[in-house]
Amino acid sequence: KTIILFDLKSYCNKWSFLLLITILIAFGIFGGSNASFTLSENLAYNSPYQIAFITAFLSLSSLFFATIFSAQLALKEIDYNLNLIYFSLPISKKQFLWSRLFSILILSFGFTFLFTISFFIGREFSSNGMKIVNFNFFFYLNPILIFTLINTFFVVSITTSVGWFTKNKLYTYVSGLLIYVLYMMSLLFSSSPFMANNLPQSKQAQVISAISDPFGLSAYFYETTNLSINQRNSEIVSFNGILFANRLGVILLSVLLLIIVFKRFSTSKKVKSIENKK
Repeated sequence: KTIILFDLKSYCNKWSFLLLITILIAFGIFGGSNASFTLSENLAYNSPYQIAFITAFLSLSSLFFATIFSAQLALKEIDYNLNLIYFSLPISKKQFLWSRLFSILILSFGFTFLFTISFFIGREFSSNGMKIVNFNFFFYLNPILIFTLINTFFVVSITTSVGWFTKNKLYTYVSGLLIYVLYMMSLLFSSSPFMANNLPQSKQAQVISAISDPFGLSAYFYETTNLSINQRNSEIVSFNGILFANRLGVILLSVLLLIIVFKRFSTSKKVKSIENKK
């Protein structure tokens, strides 16, 4: 808890950090105000189906935030050569790593959450003339928990693991970029509904895409493909079936990766050994 509070205060005390938050909110509102669209005809502008899709799509922004915060925080003590002093304190390696992980997760999720909420606030400015349904808090809460939180945790687990394993900031940045590139390629070559532009797909291809999609977009499309317009305008997507299996699998995979890295983590810097040839 002390480490988490220290990490958060180190950011909150900086005026540049508060300015960045202001810019993020402004950018989200601007983007949302120019996103006056519906996914299909007769679909309400603020339907739970559309809100969940937008939330899932915006959760990809966690790639950017998680990569930045992981690079800044995961190796902070090692970068400043404070690792030996820091780890001589009465705190275990596991406690330190979990605390630092939660610091990065809170910051990454917080920024992704703010961007998502500000985007929806911006969309309200362009809702005139659109078909709308009554406001429901759970239309927003449900997808934020299912997509934003879990996807942020997935990305953070990878970027921090790469940083702790390699002890190199460059690899941390590269890992975030690779996640995005590989994900887009996987959506394209697996015939995901997100990239297939409504082309006919086999049932097997849909199931494979839904199960293997680490960000859950394909699983969401699979679970909602047979919903009527009335259902999409009124019902919160059920967290079961393949969508549940997908989200649970992502969580377990992330935790497993972290456990492996925690066991292999060393407090010393990686140095290249050079043999002098005589």
